[in-house]
Amino acid sequence: MKGSYQSSSMSYQYRMPKLPKAISQPLSKEARLRLKWFDFYYSHNKNAELTCRYFGISKRTFYKWKKRYRPYSLENLEDRSKRPKNFRRSKIPLDQIDEVVSLRKKYPAWSKYKLEVILKREHGIDLSASTIGRILKEKNLINPRISQKKKRAQTKVKRLRYSKELKAEVFGDVVQFDSKHFNLPWGEKRYQINAIDVLSKLKFSRTFSRLSSRSAKTFFLEAQNTFPFPIKRVQTDNGSEFMDEFDNLLSKLEIPHYFTYPNCPKQNSIVERSIQTDIKEFYELQNFMPTIEEQNKALNDWNNTYNTLRPHQSLGYLTPKEYYEKHKDGRLKPLKVVYVDNPETVYHVVNQNRCCFLSVNRAIIMKNKFNVYG
Repeated sequence: MKGSYQSSSMSYQYRMPKLPKAISQPLSKEARLRLKWFDFYYSHNKNAELTCRYFGISKRTFYKWKKRYRPYSLENLEDRSKRPKNFRRSKIPLDQIDEVVSLRKKYPAWSKYKLEVILKREHGIDLSASTIGRILKEKNLINPRISQKKKRAQTKVKRLRYSKELKAEVFGDVVQFDSKHFNLPWGEKRYQINAIDVLSKLKFSRTFSRLSSRSAKTFFLEAQNTFPFPIKRVQTDNGSEFMDEFDNLLSKLEIPHYFTYPNCPKQNSIVERSIQTDIKEFYELQNFMPTIEEQNKALNDWNNTYNTLRPHQSLGYLTPKEYYEKHKDGRLKPLKVVYVDNPETVYHVVNQNRCCFLSVNRAIIMKNKFNVYG
């Protein structure tokens, strides 16, 4: 019957009842193996003993699953839930749970430890912090992002930190590492990693197309082969490039890895100064090459100039190579770098009669007749 009534369409027809759609979920690996048991069993004249020997299972296991097997209900071959039917239930009174929930909603930033104190002091409810934490978790009153952040902070590996005990008395005792990125005029981004020995001021630099712990690891191996002395300790900032593969390599080589405190670049002052020298005396002279290979060749030339030609004020206007050679020959006492309590200062003892005290704001004269450079 078709037609319209008061501007509304009208139709009459028979409809077959809708059949439920078949839900076919893929079987797990274990269920597919059990299905193979019964395919083998029925294709070999229902020989259960042969099936058990072929698949290496016991008869007890085979017959247990044979009772569950239904050709048209293969989901019976899946493992059943092992959840216990009877389990311990919470014995905390509901009024105490409600009090915890109301306090949490009133003070959402307070931790379970603060709530424990408030409940005991104000309401006479004696609940442990772990019990309060479970209640908050069950009621979805814990921010997972904040919780994960705190958990990561607790499981964080403790780092060796910069301290006054970190002294360099011979070449290679402390080698500082740092990185710098450069945005090139044609839109490319490059990264330079520097390594410098705090005593001799011998420096090594290399450019990379991307900054990662693998790049830093490759750089360390090159620096280790370049310096004329072994690297005994490494100091870096907290950049991600100096973690993972780089840090694992140092652990494997049993080389201590010291980190500066966050936002304290002055604790890594020697390598920071070398980067500034690279910027002012190398890159500001338009020494940008079109490829990474050409850039590293130019950097090799600059490293050679820095180490063998450029005089250094902190070394008495010797080059790092001259200073190293003279010390190696026994004609000059080694430079000793002592890290003092104030992280903004570095104390350089050149010899028994002269010292340089570098400070952020001004030079401080330690004793009379000392030559001080600010």
